[in-house]
Amino acid sequence: MTHNHTFSGSNGIHIHNRRYLGDGRYYQRGICKDLNEGDQFTSHTSGGVILTVDKILSIKDSKGVFKNKEDAIDALYEAELVDSSFRPDINYTPINGI
Repeated sequence: MTHNHTFSGSNGIHIHNRRYLGDGRYYQRGICKDLNEGDQFTSHTSGGVILTVDKILSIKDSKGVFKNKEDAIDALYEAELVDSSFRPDINYTPINGI
């Protein structure tokens, strides 16, 4: 499944924090319902880059305000993602942290 983080956040996908870990790997925390390992993640903050969810670190209920309270259940995540375009033999420029 592909999850698309938009500028407006109208689809309920938000990034709270992203940092580069090295070797094309990123730590990311945010809100995204039904995030699973193997899913792809795109973001308006890094156009054209597709990150693949490699490891779910935690999933919890979000304490945010939602129109539908069910949307808060298991929506807050922490995960490690991998940039599939990373190659160790090429000078890699990490995407921006948030």
